[in-house]
Amino acid sequence: MNYSNKLQRLHDRRQGFYSSDGIYNFAKALSSQQRTEKFESITESESVKYALGSMQPVDDDYTKNTYTEGNRVRDRLLEGLSSPTVNIPVTFEYQGSVPLDVHVRGNSDIDLLVLHNGFVTADQMARQHHTYSDYKGKPATDELYNLRKESINILERRYYGGKVDQSGSKSIKLSGGSLNRIVDVVPSHWLRHLAWKQSGEKSHRAIYVLDSHAGIRLENRPFMHIKRVKDKCVVMRGTLRKVVRLLKNLRYDATPTVNLSSYDITAIACI
Repeated sequence: MNYSNKLQRLHDRRQGFYSSDGIYNFAKALSSQQRTEKFESITESESVKYALGSMQPVDDDYTKNTYTEGNRVRDRLLEGLSSPTVNIPVTFEYQGSVPLDVHVRGNSDIDLLVLHNGFVTADQMARQHHTYSDYKGKPATDELYNLRKESINILERRYYGGKVDQSGSKSIKLSGGSLNRIVDVVPSHWLRHLAWKQSGEKSHRAIYVLDSHAGIRLENRPFMHIKRVKDKCVVMRGTLRKVVRLLKNLRYDATPTVNLSSYDITAIACI
């Protein structure tokens, strides 16, 4: 296995020369002052350098700027969705690799949950133990379709210089223009389980995500996923995140292409 090429790709990726779609930015590479990281100068084989470098976290400034871009999109959506002409109450949360600190520079999007806050659904156990008033609006799936449609309209209007990719069934991918990161906008709403009503812990909060292609809602527990990964990483003394980053870098540099999502890779590492 040729680790010289992989090590160079890792170097370029950590310098920020690759976009999330894998395109190398020659202009940025030529104009940037490249830095040498500690793992690159150790007296070990290239395969060991690659492994150690792949395990390193993204620098704090990059992560901070990633949240800044996500917050920009969040604020524009909140402004548009809360306007009198649209009037959809929403809250926002982040899920995925960035909150878990297993993202890879240049190759990670940030996932922004846009949660319809005009209603909630509750599972059977929660309804048996707590009283909920009947919701008089549209069916939940229809509400999410409307939230998705209005979100697309706002993003296309506010980020006309960028690309609003609505081909995905669950997320709206916003990129380009004035944005320095790709932001995946995920229309969703809250689902209440009895465990959350009893504990009040965020990790017990569940959501429904719209699958716009299938016309259904899918239950998801992103905050439980985050908690379990963090808890296991504590037990493993921080090595779990390193393993996830290593596997993600191996995926980016693999030939042929490895069709595993970031969630799949994290789940495999947690086994």
